[in-house]
Amino acid sequence: FIYNAINTIVSFCYTDSEKAAKLLVNFSKYLRLIFDIDHKLIRVSLQREIEMIKAYVEIEKARFGELINVEYDIDPELFSVEIPSFCIQPLVENAIKHGLCKKGTGGTVLVSVKKDDGVFIIRVSDTGIGMSAEKLYKLRTIESANEGVGYFNVSRRIKSWKYAQIDIQSTEGEGTAITIKMSESMA
Repeated sequence: FIYNAINTIVSFCYTDSEKAAKLLVNFSKYLRLIFDIDHKLIRVSLQREIEMIKAYVEIEKARFGELINVEYDIDPELFSVEIPSFCIQPLVENAIKHGLCKKGTGGTVLVSVKKDDGVFIIRVSDTGIGMSAEKLYKLRTIESANEGVGYFNVSRRIKSWKYAQIDIQSTEGEGTAITIKMSESMA
């Protein structure tokens, strides 16, 4: 990602210096948010995770243009909730790289965060290419990071938290949805 982001910014330096400057600001923000996480706490506010996602998405939009659309449906009262760090951004990254960009017409990623009866529900869904039942099974039963690194890392992080669970659903040709549920007592 870093290599591609820098190359994208360099290319805009020759054609659109204002766009290059905006991308540098987003790239700088993204890096600051990544490097500034207190790894001892292993949690960040939802707002911080969303800021990191938005900075990432702006850089990817510069690379892929109209193929990428990202929408957010988040209850504003939940922005202060602490969640495991890097539990949403890698899912958005996967949705863009493996779902939307592999679909000739692109599509939309929806990031939704709601609270229902004491449970926080985080959902990242896309209208990308989806995956076969065989690939979906492999991701659900994955035991090492050899395949599906992003999902594996998020899944491992979520499963290590008491009162948290993750689920993945996908339909080939229609898209993928990953849902994380966390008890209010965890957040």
